[in-house]
Order: sequence, then structure tokens, then C-alpha cells
Amino acid sequence: MRASSALLLAAGTAVAALSAGSLLVACGSDQLSGLAKVELLRSLVSASGSGRWRATGTDTFEVWVCDVPADSTAAIYGGLPLRRQFDPARLATLVSKRVPGYFETVSGGRYRPEFVAGGVVTMGTNDEPLSCIDRAIRRAGRTTRAVLVVANAEHAPGHPGGTGSAGEGPKSGRAAPVSVTRRYVYVGAADFAPEWGDDPPVDLIEHEIGHSLGWSHSGVGSNQSDEYTSPVDVMSNSAAPRSVNPERRDGPNPLALHRLLSGWMPTDAVLAVDDDLRRELQPSMASSGIRMLALAIDDRRFITVERLAVEGFNDHLPHEGLAVHEVVVVGGVIDSIVPLHGASDGLPLLLRGDSFVGRGWSVTFTLDGSVEAVRT
Repeated sequence: MRASSALLLAAGTAVAALSAGSLLVACGSDQLSGLAKVELLRSLVSASGSGRWRATGTDTFEVWVCDVPADSTAAIYGGLPLRRQFDPARLATLVSKRVPGYFETVSGGRYRPEFVAGGVVTMGTNDEPLSCIDRAIRRAGRTTRAVLVVANAEHAPGHPGGTGSAGEGPKSGRAAPVSVTRRYVYVGAADFAPEWGDDPPVDLIEHEIGHSLGWSHSGVGSNQSDEYTSPVDVMSNSAAPRSVNPERRDGPNPLALHRLLSGWMPTDAVLAVDDDLRRELQPSMASSGIRMLALAIDDRRFITVERLAVEGFNDHLPHEGLAVHEVVVVGGVIDSIVPLHGASDGLPLLLRGDSFVGRGWSVTFTLDGSVEAVRT
């Protein structure tokens, strides 16, 4: 056996030896080809290290309100007349009821956002949301790491409910104030309507916080519109649990890949594969064992496979299954994550006995609960 960088390569074996901080790699006889392909995942993990400060420890968000004028010409508000009376301290209290607990759970206690009151930005008639966000960032406290900006106006149909940005990382790779990073989360007024009372849905805010951590979408419409195609994780249709159970307020779990890149799942939980393999996968949110497969396609694409159980924030799923996604990397960063549908009920999960065939692979969730990946 020979090692290269952080990757361990075991020629002709299904499971490689394990060392702390290493990705497991199962390769066939073409060692150099296999290494080049799994290097893509290794490089993503390595590159994510400098931004992991975002997803570590306490992350303080100042809550700001955009006071949108009644005569706003911004297309996102669509001339809608409704305006809410929002108090930043009150919003911070409402968000704090659920969002910190959600992220503490999915991060295994490694990350906790906290919310404190900021202030109110009075917008001009022609101002777009980014103008309000800019002013909130300029006025935020010196130690604040990000801002949560809430408009007191609803968004017009056809416009996304919110947006989020990881901003720019400091050169030191350490935590920095929002004045340096320009990290933000922005949402419209819809999720704070009076009918929600003291328990508004926060799945959209959790989705946008994911963006502020550097996570990409994991299933959107072909025209990149406000159409989220997958109900299995928070970075696609974050409201999916509420459509099953109206009492739900949080989004689903994140994908294993996002947890890996944030440092919430160790690299030894991932098996990077370049040849045929059959093995058992632990549920994605388990605390030990192999929880994700990465199947090499070429030097810019790979397939992730993870087992989703009906538990925790994923208790809205009707059954367990394998989530299979194609990940495309451009310029060293994730360009897209696309679910590869498999279940007969339309859910992008493979059920036991089901297979997905495509992208040079056949992936089967066997009847005994193992995963079989075969090159085609």
C-alpha cells in the first residue's frame, strides 16, 4: 500500500486502511486514474478548511429590519401594499427559539448561531434589498460575525423568499467580523406573518444560514428559479417537512457532503470509490462508521451516496432510502448538486431493491440493506 497526500490508496481491495484525518479510498487496478479522480473530493475537503471558522463555535447574527417604503419600486416587492411592524429584538427572540437548536443538533454540537438585536434601516423608494443589507453590515457591531436582515414587506410571486451569502473569507482563515466578511442572511416578511404567532417557520432561515456557511443548493429548477426539487435536505426544499406535518417549523437535515465540508463529519466517515463495491452504510446522521460514498465519474464530477433514515429532522420522509446526488465542481468549488431520482413514488431516494443507472455507475440499495456500486 502506498499513500499520496491525504489519500490512502489500496490497490485491488474494497476497503482501504484507515488513518486519522484521511479519506478512505477503494480503487481498482488503474491506481493513477483512481487517485486523480478521488483527488477531486480530497481537494474540496482541503479547500473547505480555510472557511470552517464560519461553521465552528458561536456565530453571532445581528438582526436588522428593512423598512420598505409604501411606494417602493423594487421588483422583488412587486408593489404589494402590506407592511409589518417588526422589532429587531422581537425577531431575534422568535428565531432563537428553534434555529440554534437545529444547528447544534445537525452539527453534533460544533456550531451554534445566536441572534441579537440590531436596528432598523429606512429604505428609499428605489432601494433594492442589497442596499438595506449593505447598510446593516456597515452599522453592525465590531464583533458581529453576520447579519440577519428581514424586510417588513412580502416578496412578489416569482421571487425567492430569501438569500444568503458566505461573503469573503479573511486571509487568516480565522473568524472575522461582518465588516470584513460581508456574510448575511436576508428574508422577506412572509414567515413572520401574525398567523404564525410566537412559533413561525424557520426552515427558510436555516436554508439561508446554510448559504452563509458556504453551502450550495442541492436541487433547484432548471432555470435556477425559486423551484426546489428535492424534499430530502435543507438546501433544496426546506419547507418539505411542513408540507407533511403542518406543525413542523424546522427544515430537514443537511446532506452528508455539506456536513463533511463544514467539519461536522470526519473524513474517515467517507469512502471514495473508483471501482466496484458492496458494503453497508450507516445512516447519514450516525455518530460513527462509513456514512457516505463518493463515486468517481471524472476529474470534475462525482456521485455521493448516503442512507437517510426516518428520524430527527428527517422524520417527514415516508421511508428510509439512499440519497444519490451528482456533484459538479468548477474552478475548485461546487457548481451544482443534483439529486438523481430513483424511487417509484417520485421521492429522490432509492428504496431497497431499487437501482439507479447512469453517469457510468449502477447503484443498488440491496434487499439486505447494503449498497452495491458497479461500474457500467
